[in-house]
Amino acid sequence: MCITLSVRDDVSINDLLQVARTRPVVKTPHVGNNSPNNLFAAKCGFEILWVDSTIPKRDTNANPHLLIKGGTATPLVEGSHLIETLTTHTLVTQEGLEASGFTPGESLVEGHIKRMRAVFPGTHVETNLERLQRYADLTESVLEIATCVLPHKWWRRVDAEGKVRKIEKGDSSWISSWRDVSGQVYLLPKREGWIVPNDFNILIDLVVQTTVGNSPEVWMLSGPDMIRYLPDTERMQELRIAYEAVSRKLGLLREIQIHLVPFTKFKFAVRQTHAGHLESLFETLADHSDRKKIRSLAQECPDLWTKTEKRDYFSQHDMSEANDLYAPETMFSLPLSEIDRQHQMIRSTLS
Repeated sequence: MCITLSVRDDVSINDLLQVARTRPVVKTPHVGNNSPNNLFAAKCGFEILWVDSTIPKRDTNANPHLLIKGGTATPLVEGSHLIETLTTHTLVTQEGLEASGFTPGESLVEGHIKRMRAVFPGTHVETNLERLQRYADLTESVLEIATCVLPHKWWRRVDAEGKVRKIEKGDSSWISSWRDVSGQVYLLPKREGWIVPNDFNILIDLVVQTTVGNSPEVWMLSGPDMIRYLPDTERMQELRIAYEAVSRKLGLLREIQIHLVPFTKFKFAVRQTHAGHLESLFETLADHSDRKKIRSLAQECPDLWTKTEKRDYFSQHDMSEANDLYAPETMFSLPLSEIDRQHQMIRSTLS
């Protein structure tokens, strides 16, 4: 089996930091307003690879068409096109938000990523399109080989204005080989073409990580979605078919190991102003105090209960030297499974 996948909730933050000293450890959130969990990954110095082939109003993870700051969601642009236009092509129209990094006429991506890079200057942050451009020759080679074995994966096109056309299930894209898409793929600096399928983006990431890291081990920090879809049997089988073809033709490692880390289980990253409440909460848990006190302290740490669809969470646009992110050092040595258990135990006091 050329690809083996393991879900790793047995590792700690310290384990991941140790791995990151010698090879890439990559988090792949959506472009937009990043949640405290994603901000914590960036603060740790793990690479941030922003998925940018999203549709603004369909993305309840990062809500890229909004500026989420101070617990309030401010529209950056409004209109019915937000349910069918790529985030990369969607422009800011709201005036008066220049101080927050959003200028009318610029892509939504610009203001969000500029802020991430400003608050995490030591962390490598780039969009998927930027990475594909950085590895342009490798990208084209991988796409050509993968298309030959999995031509049905191509299912979306974007026009120059950003409108996305989907190939509906049961319909044909008429793609049977690379020559059917060659020169027509949406890659920078182009503005239109076939959108690189998510599975091919994952494949390219596997190739890049094993090559750059010079190791058969690939470390992926999963968000709420990847942990559900990547281990799917059919998807993994197709990924193996594609990687086997790519590794054979490009002379890459024949066998690799994916460590898929359910990073969302680390929920104890809060804004600095809530650090005292969080420390008090852990002290109370340690001496097994009453549930009423635990409940009261837990309610004073709203970042522990972030739901991105509520659009009121602490994002990169809130961060500053005076309002940094905080996580207890005692949590760094615990396996993610134990951290999740403690979080669930605290949550039980709120019901």
